[in-house]
Amino acid sequence: MQRVAEGGKLCSFANSEVFPDMASNCSVPPGEEGRARVTTSCTAFASSFDEEKKRELGLGWEPACELAPNHHGGFGKCKEFRWTHFVAVRDECVQHTKWIQVPCGGRADPTELAAVPTEGPCSGVITGAMLEAGPSQRYSFFPPSGQSDCFVPLQDNTVCLGQRGTSDMFFDQLSTYGPRGFSDLLCVIAVICLTLYFVTSSDSGSLVVDILSANGHPDPPMFQRVFWSLTEGAAAVALLYSGVNSPDSEASLRALQAASIICGLPYTFVIFWCAQSLILICMEESGDLDPNRKPFNVFIFNKRLWQKHVANAVAPGIVMGRTVAVCGGWPGAGFGPRAVQAGWAIVFMGLYWLAIVMLFCGLETYNWVIVGLVLYIGFGVLLGLARNGVRKRFRILHGDLFTDLMCGLFAPMFAVSQIEEQMANDLSATTKKGDTGARLV
Repeated sequence: MQRVAEGGKLCSFANSEVFPDMASNCSVPPGEEGRARVTTSCTAFASSFDEEKKRELGLGWEPACELAPNHHGGFGKCKEFRWTHFVAVRDECVQHTKWIQVPCGGRADPTELAAVPTEGPCSGVITGAMLEAGPSQRYSFFPPSGQSDCFVPLQDNTVCLGQRGTSDMFFDQLSTYGPRGFSDLLCVIAVICLTLYFVTSSDSGSLVVDILSANGHPDPPMFQRVFWSLTEGAAAVALLYSGVNSPDSEASLRALQAASIICGLPYTFVIFWCAQSLILICMEESGDLDPNRKPFNVFIFNKRLWQKHVANAVAPGIVMGRTVAVCGGWPGAGFGPRAVQAGWAIVFMGLYWLAIVMLFCGLETYNWVIVGLVLYIGFGVLLGLARNGVRKRFRILHGDLFTDLMCGLFAPMFAVSQIEEQMANDLSATTKKGDTGARLV
């Protein structure tokens, strides 16, 4: 529809404001007549112009031939005419029949014969009567003066969709599928289908959230499900109402869409971990991984180590420096465990606190926020590598490098506390067995 509207020059008038009087021909609210918005809306519809105005403005096409109407009420391909005439074939003058396109608009007549031949095999066969209207006419069927007008006005059901709102385009498209009554019925069916779609989506979404909040119970409490349904509906209503005073009619919908995207972004990372867990479960069932392989001693999120969480939120570099010294393999190992521990502790603490300072500097200039974010990402990656070193040092087979990096980036103080607890337990157990290397740090 958009391509037809552009080809018929409708969109060029819809993009301009050359018809201040068009609003009087449209059904608009009282007091809105003559405004540019209403004028543009009216000129987006081909039905706003009568045929005389369409001819005046050139809203339509000038085909090279006369078009034949089709059974839909529009126009189809060119009209064709079965033309039987005489042609010279070697030494004979024979009748020849071919189909030609009917010209229009004063174009050259394809059946024209300038003069009766006076020589050749067709001389004497082709007579002057064949050039005149009558039973024996064989030539000059479409003289330029008798041809019809070539102009085909733009169909009334054409709409310049580019000038319409997103929600309006759908119903404008449905209106082209048939006459007024049929298209109105389609619009009613479409509204019912959209209502059912939103209701079933909200219902299934409430059920999923209810199951999640019930810790996976397949038959969660009905009251809890009603609560989530009302909460989701209230959130949608509040977001839609937030744009009620905006001059843009689509501001409410954009607010709802933006909130959905922003709130759904964190769950993207949760889905990543769910996919990873699915792979691990499949590997366990196939025998590629031992289900009883060694994990970390404590879960990364726990209440028992809350004091360590607080301490590591302030000074995570102390434990991280000790971790580097114990696990080894980091630059500077040749200077000894204590030098490595002190040096890397300074690096970790510097990155961590510089990132925090840069965030506060961002209150003055936003560019410092980007610098702080880069520093924090560097700190989180190094913490993930340190956690991976602990995994290798103490033969922890649960998890992988990707998990370590995610823990370092999104839960740094919890990851440091988990590392500290792991080293305290495993190093003490190793010391009891007589491993003197564990007492170096």
